[in-house]
Amino acid sequence: MNLINTRFRFWSLWLASIVVFIIWYKKTGQSQGFPELLVHPVNEPIDAFADWLPEAFAWLLKPMSGVIKDCLKQIDIFFLWLPWPVIVVGVFFMTYWTGGLRLAAFCSGALVFMGIIGLWDVSVVTITIMTLAVTITVIIGVPIGVIAARNDRFELVLRPLLDTMQTLPTFVYLIPVMLLFGIGATSAVIATIVYAVPPVIRLTNLGIRQVSHEVMEVARSFGTTERQMLFKIQLPMARPSIMLGINQTIMMALAMVVFVALIGGTGLGKEIWSAMRRLQIGRALEGGLAVVLLAMALDRIGYALSQRDHGLNSMTQRFSRWFWLHELFARVSSFTAQLARALATLVAYIVGPIIGAITADFNVKQFLRTHSFAFGTVVCLVVLILLDVYLFELSEFPKDWRFNMRAPVDQAVKWMNINLSFITTPIRDGIYIYGLGPTRNFLNWLPWPVLVLGLAGAAWRLAGGRVALLAIGSFGFIGMVGMWDYTMITLSQLLVSVTLSVGFAIPLGILSARSDRIDAVLRPILDTMQTLPAFVYFPLVIMLFRIGELSGIIATVIYAIPPAVRLTNLGIRQVPESAMEGARSFGSTPFQLLTKVQIPMALPSVMMGINQTTIMAIAMVAYAALIGAQGLGQQVLYAIGSFDVGKGFEAGMSIVLLAVVADRITQAWAKRQADELGISPAT
Repeated sequence: MNLINTRFRFWSLWLASIVVFIIWYKKTGQSQGFPELLVHPVNEPIDAFADWLPEAFAWLLKPMSGVIKDCLKQIDIFFLWLPWPVIVVGVFFMTYWTGGLRLAAFCSGALVFMGIIGLWDVSVVTITIMTLAVTITVIIGVPIGVIAARNDRFELVLRPLLDTMQTLPTFVYLIPVMLLFGIGATSAVIATIVYAVPPVIRLTNLGIRQVSHEVMEVARSFGTTERQMLFKIQLPMARPSIMLGINQTIMMALAMVVFVALIGGTGLGKEIWSAMRRLQIGRALEGGLAVVLLAMALDRIGYALSQRDHGLNSMTQRFSRWFWLHELFARVSSFTAQLARALATLVAYIVGPIIGAITADFNVKQFLRTHSFAFGTVVCLVVLILLDVYLFELSEFPKDWRFNMRAPVDQAVKWMNINLSFITTPIRDGIYIYGLGPTRNFLNWLPWPVLVLGLAGAAWRLAGGRVALLAIGSFGFIGMVGMWDYTMITLSQLLVSVTLSVGFAIPLGILSARSDRIDAVLRPILDTMQTLPAFVYFPLVIMLFRIGELSGIIATVIYAIPPAVRLTNLGIRQVPESAMEGARSFGSTPFQLLTKVQIPMALPSVMMGINQTTIMAIAMVAYAALIGAQGLGQQVLYAIGSFDVGKGFEAGMSIVLLAVVADRITQAWAKRQADELGISPAT
């Protein structure tokens, strides 16, 4: 009761102070906006620094850029040279070994679909960029994660850096990379590496730290060295966590590979942005579908690798109900295995004596028979390449197979714009009249000191003095560099988007927590939504609501909903049954049980969901500049297009600071709620 009274007194005093300050400020006749006298842009010194830095470090940057460019070129040449059946069959066998028949059919079918809609080459280019970027990311990230797991001081320094990197919107990475490496494919790869490296570092660190101390003590008792401990105990036992980190890295790399089209990247990203600039919605939707299928395939492959038991049989049994298809493939696999064994005998007969002269410890025949599945796969792929070289022209995807989705989609868009306006127009008007317009007018009317100090007071109460100082410093920087007005535009979009997202998400989370059927329906939808890159939503929203700021808000609402739904559902389901039984014993109705027990006890988890929804909304509001939204995202986009590094730094840092303040306040609020209940907010 004392806690409630203390809170009531604080918020009453806080509100009264704001009202008094507004009245005094209005009576003095001062302007609401940030004073011009305090504006000191930093774009000119940043531009000067941007001119100096690449020249000063040209000895390092040019060789690095050259190596990455050459590697990417060679990988492109190799993959584009491969006949398309080789890639499809290779992916089929690899994914069959990894996750079974269903995964193999889906992944190979996704590749064929990309060829059917005429996007084979650009899809292959996207895959090559990802292959190089993810390979370098894993080579860098896993060792850093190992070091962090074995050195607490290093981990303590690294953690806030990774926190900040995972908070930043994608746009922010483009400007410094563009500054150092210019515009082109090299910048695309490097931006992807930097953006995608945090998950693999975090989960490598986590996986090694979670290795049982008892297991390590037993290993030490047998005289295991530190090196043996790492490679024989810790890394193998941390493999599921590391593979999960690589899976998340792959998904983040795919999202970034599309955005780097803005700084010279090629592939599906360039295809999508080119189509959206020309309002070719059908073409953009084709590219979006290709990215969706690629994302789903990569996500399922990564998950299968992290969960996979060694050995093929356990995976194929999972899909035994596909009897006829499984039986057909079993026969083909058996034939391939027999062929592989025969070839293994032939190869062993030819090269066995040579290898035997070098070392007597290696049995070629036994090795090839042990790896007959892999050897059979290689045999199939070699046969297909030989058929392409000597008999058939299989390099390009058959043009006769292509299906043009663009024309019917463009016709459908025109029809929807005309015939569904009675639905879409009220939605657009309602969001603007009752949401965006009043919110923006209020923020523009509110005196800037009131906004800063009011936010600082709320931050102090919810998150402590450090976050309050962070809020003051952040908004002070935003005003000083001349980004105040643009920030108010972005902030109005953000407030409306988060309010709508949370307004839809929490009821959905409650419904899914109280009904297993609804949860079963929502779960795959939320899984898919969280797998998709942000930009995929743009063509779908434009189809119904056209290009503009309100379309950006609608896309943001859809994109940001899943975390709040999931964590609301999780929080309610984790309420202890003993608390529920106690409430029922006192005659609580289902409504009272929900409002008096479940929601209050689930509040930390709900707040963590709101935190994640807010961060996703900030990123999406920035991306919405690509479809006509104003604000900070538009300034970043302008800076990238005109290579204005200074202006891009000012706008990008404003987005970063806005995200950091929102993240710190909502995280601290969730933690405070959890501490009061004695539970964890991150369960």
